[in-house]
Amino acid sequence: MDNNGFIQELYDRGCIKTKNSKLHIDLKLTIGYTNLLYYISNCFKEKAETLNIDAIIGAPYFGIIHASYLSCKINKPLCVIKNEKVVQRELIDPENIINRNKESADDNNKKLNILVVVDSIEKGFKLANFIYNIHRRIRDCNIIGIFTICDNQIASNKYLNLSRYYIYSVINTHDILNYLIQFNKISNQEFLKIYNTMDFNKVNRNRNVLNIKNNNLAEKITSIIKLKKTNLLVSLYYTNFFHIVNVVNKISQLVCGIVINTNIIEQFSDEKAELLKKLAYEKKIIIVNNVQLLFNNKVIVNKTLTKLFTFSDLVTINIKDNNDTELFRHFNLDLLKTLKDNNRGFIMNMKGNGYNNSFINQRIIELVSKYNKYLLGILCDKRDYFMKDDNMLYFSDKIDLIENTVQEAVLQFGIDVVIFDVVEFKNLTKEYIESISKSVKTHRDCSWVSFCKVNTIEN
Repeated sequence: MDNNGFIQELYDRGCIKTKNSKLHIDLKLTIGYTNLLYYISNCFKEKAETLNIDAIIGAPYFGIIHASYLSCKINKPLCVIKNEKVVQRELIDPENIINRNKESADDNNKKLNILVVVDSIEKGFKLANFIYNIHRRIRDCNIIGIFTICDNQIASNKYLNLSRYYIYSVINTHDILNYLIQFNKISNQEFLKIYNTMDFNKVNRNRNVLNIKNNNLAEKITSIIKLKKTNLLVSLYYTNFFHIVNVVNKISQLVCGIVINTNIIEQFSDEKAELLKKLAYEKKIIIVNNVQLLFNNKVIVNKTLTKLFTFSDLVTINIKDNNDTELFRHFNLDLLKTLKDNNRGFIMNMKGNGYNNSFINQRIIELVSKYNKYLLGILCDKRDYFMKDDNMLYFSDKIDLIENTVQEAVLQFGIDVVIFDVVEFKNLTKEYIESISKSVKTHRDCSWVSFCKVNTIEN
């Protein structure tokens, strides 16, 4: 069974219904079907084994059932805490892991790592109260994660700050709606009505981009941004290679890199590639090759990328469905042999045809995130609420002077690196190069001030 099969079972059992343009999800019935319990516990087990867990706590009442299944599968103690004020019998037991932790807490200052299991997250009010009770009852505990079957309020939550916790859900509202529309369980009109009733908040910025760790490529790019005090890239989709060189020589101090497409450069050769590599090194810029690579033939892709990565820091890729994700997974393993270091990688281009559905986009990101060792960031118009990974960089080329300003991209849309497009003229005159330089400086100054503001760094 996969997630689609799981949602199908929930729908057939009456756990998922649509009424009056609203989506109703009731997971209480899952405890009556062993195949559903088996699938849920296996999903939880796979994720739980990656965490350092001392004990599991199930939220009353149905969360306790799923927590007990998980407890048996991974052989971890199960603690039961009710919301009532009466202290539970198991908490008084001296052999209980909670009380053992209390006795040893003063000696080694070790916190008890708790995993909370809940059947679903909706408004978050009950869960917030339950987490409060856990901290009140157990001294020196650390909630390292919350596991739920369905995250039914993934976009906004006024009661619980979910960004503080590692959240894992087997499915969420987007998965369900995507299934319903894909398999004709609801009409397009019903889909739109339900979609319009959902309240999506913007992603909160709670990180400093310059502090991204455990990613050599991200650290390389952020070090250039910090050194040159610019988060601006310039796209030079030119057919004349030497026009690119001339423009880069003029504006290199104002940008952290350039975006090109070697597929459209006339007579692009190994000699020109070597010249680009030297130019990037001398000017301290990165090269993004926006070829929008498709993973359709493993042999061809391997050869193409081996060549592209000799001079490109980043290559854009398109992944639009499960098949693309599977090919990317296989290729990701081979990439360890292809690359000599971790200073090369991919940007996933999520613009254009195939990326106009937020539900599908979220699914793609979830699938790719399992194999994103070399995935540095996403090219998009804005950072959507489901783009939760703070270790990625978010790029946007939807920039102009009037409607889509760099300030708006950085301050309102969650973009880290903005891309300003410079149009190619047949004759690259001195006057035109000067005008390019002035426009780039204007965008650089505006974007850098905004970048400093959201990342709380000095200008």
